[in-house]
Amino acid sequence: MVKHQKYLQVKNKIYQEFFNQKSVEKQLSALRPYSQTFDAWVASGQTDESRLLRGRALKEAQIWAQGKSLSDLDYQFLAASVDCDKQEVQRAL
Repeated sequence: MVKHQKYLQVKNKIYQEFFNQKSVEKQLSALRPYSQTFDAWVASGQTDESRLLRGRALKEAQIWAQGKSLSDLDYQFLAASVDCDKQEVQRAL
């Protein structure tokens, strides 16, 4: 790997095979504490609100996500979870 401008560029073919987008997403999925609900939400076309996080699970996911560089879908999932959680709290009042 070499630094090219502000990005890293792969020079070694083995690294290129290992660090492709799909393998990085797979590794991130293994680390993601909410991977099952996230995967189900993505599989639903991001429409199944029952797959979003709420309450304690949402708080724990937000703490885990702090300081991490996540995918756009992760940020969308967390934002949708926050919105849904707020709506449910409002309805309960």
